[in-house]
Amino acid sequence: MTDGRITLNGLSQPWTVKAEDFSGLIFGGKVAIMKVKKYGHQGRPHDRLLCFDYEHKCLFWVKSEDNRSCLTIKETKNICTMSKSMNSLASVDSDDAVSKKEVGNYMMIRDIIDIVKGKKTKLFFTFFGRRADSKNCVSIIGLHRTLDLEAKDEKTANHLSEQVQDFYHQCWGFKLVRSVSKKTLEYDSQVFVRLSESVLEKVISMYRDVTTKWHEYMWNDAANKIVKDYPRLAKNIRVWDVVESKEAYRIDGERKSGWGNNIVQVMEALASQLVEAKRAKEIVDALRTAVKEVEQGKDREQTLTRFFNETFTQEGYLPKNIAPANKSMSNLKDKSVVRDIQRRCRSFQGRESFRTYYKNPQFLSILKVCNQFVLIPAADIVKREILGEKYPTRDFKPRGWDIDIEFHKEFIYVHQLKRDVEATDQLFNFQYRLSFKFKRPAKELDNIVLHIDEINFDDSKCTQDVKHEVHNRLMTVNRVRMKLESSGPGLSVPR
Repeated sequence: MTDGRITLNGLSQPWTVKAEDFSGLIFGGKVAIMKVKKYGHQGRPHDRLLCFDYEHKCLFWVKSEDNRSCLTIKETKNICTMSKSMNSLASVDSDDAVSKKEVGNYMMIRDIIDIVKGKKTKLFFTFFGRRADSKNCVSIIGLHRTLDLEAKDEKTANHLSEQVQDFYHQCWGFKLVRSVSKKTLEYDSQVFVRLSESVLEKVISMYRDVTTKWHEYMWNDAANKIVKDYPRLAKNIRVWDVVESKEAYRIDGERKSGWGNNIVQVMEALASQLVEAKRAKEIVDALRTAVKEVEQGKDREQTLTRFFNETFTQEGYLPKNIAPANKSMSNLKDKSVVRDIQRRCRSFQGRESFRTYYKNPQFLSILKVCNQFVLIPAADIVKREILGEKYPTRDFKPRGWDIDIEFHKEFIYVHQLKRDVEATDQLFNFQYRLSFKFKRPAKELDNIVLHIDEINFDDSKCTQDVKHEVHNRLMTVNRVRMKLESSGPGLSVPR
């Protein structure tokens, strides 16, 4: 504690809490407590200790025993028990909860969609709610419940509102966009619940496609698919070396003019990370030769197709643990059958269909997700499902698409970064990211994540209600991500 403020570690930015506005802090500053009156479902107010639990990114509340400024032993015990139970309580999916008991006495920060000051919700218009001082009232609106609170005075109510917004900002990385304060809360929070359920189904369907049509796209006719997008997109690709606790270093350097220089720079950066120096030189030299042939007048698509085929496929007996280029082999899941086919291949050299296999398939697996095809399902979810016809968008100009390839110690990430702008009046622009995570050396895709990175509003054109609705619509993507991130789908390279 310094200068009357408490810094809680573990967040992207320090969460500062005025100590005098809280009854106490426990767990080394991980939980902050404030005494409030909470209005229950029947409208009756009850004294409660509202707890900010940054470790589990939630608010929870327990019974307050008396009006003393310090915590009693029983209150401290209740808070400790509740905080330790949050691991299991937070695992209860509130989307599937059917009773208050299942939801629990807590609210996840990710479920907050609004904070309303004053008496704006229906509980404050009940017999007991009418007695509350409007200046001291705050309602925290969630997807599945409303938390109606009365602070001891207006100053504490304002501070409570500010701290919830600050908590939201640091947990999400976005500032909470509040609605316009009116006499009563006029919108239905269930709209966002239904939207979340719909988006969840779409995202799960997109992930499921990874193991079907995307799986075929990743490994069939590799060279033909890559050459159509690679020369065009190479200028937007950036390759990074990421070391923990150090600043990321860009391997490929700044782009030069000309498609040929761009694809050589990217390939050189990838080769330096994926293969030994001798093999890297072979790949880069072969690509430079192909680029030179195109500059001398040969067809670009045919020349690059030949480069990929000759560089990343090989004729001969099928070695173990190598991705076969033949589709009939790639669809086999029974390892005993694969081994039997490998044995027969060694015996019957005349079967050409079993004699072509991929060398260094990690290049293909990375370059295959650096294209527009894999972005289409994600763009469809964001544009049609989330924003819909009400907020049509278009590509951001002059540059609305980048691809970052990050090399970490154990994983390789490919991020497709897409920026769109509202099409009619340019009310807002935003960036979403489709990320592919590979286990090194990128022979196996670990999972896929769709995420909103940034939202920017034009204050001179955009009303507060539009900001509020667009923000909560786009945050649906991140809510779904948090729900699925612990069980991301996997996609294995055929062996």
